[in-house]
Amino acid sequence: MEWSRVEINRAGATEGGLEDSMIITGGLDTNAYSSHQKFMNDVPHLEEVMKIHSNSLRKGVVSRYDADMNSLFKTFDEAVSALGAVPIESGVKIPILNTTFENIILEKAIIGNKQVFRLIAPEDFGGILETFSLPEGSEFDGAMWSRNSLEIQFRF
Repeated sequence: MEWSRVEINRAGATEGGLEDSMIITGGLDTNAYSSHQKFMNDVPHLEEVMKIHSNSLRKGVVSRYDADMNSLFKTFDEAVSALGAVPIESGVKIPILNTTFENIILEKAIIGNKQVFRLIAPEDFGGILETFSLPEGSEFDGAMWSRNSLEIQFRF
């Protein structure tokens, strides 16, 4: 099983706009999370180190997933309930209030005949880490960020 990153489109945002951004960039008004993010983005070799680390862990993680795949992710209904999501006509809208667009990661994988998604949205003290499948018989049709909500669209 290989996870691949899903591109999340940004609805109505202009380049460099502050529509959803809550990060303060410096001075006395900054917080630890923002300072850490800035520091980590300035480390030139970090990307290479992260790739090496990821590759070293991948072998052990994959063998664990093979054991019982269905117990590792929630059904669509369980995820909607856990995330406080709202069903919309073409998918589901997930409110994500305490992070920014740039920090959200949505990944997908095919497990058996199901499309499974992993949502990662870090916050100052925790965040969201959910793995879930789409409704039975549906197919992923895109993802969009709009006003502190992630919309995952699908079709039947």
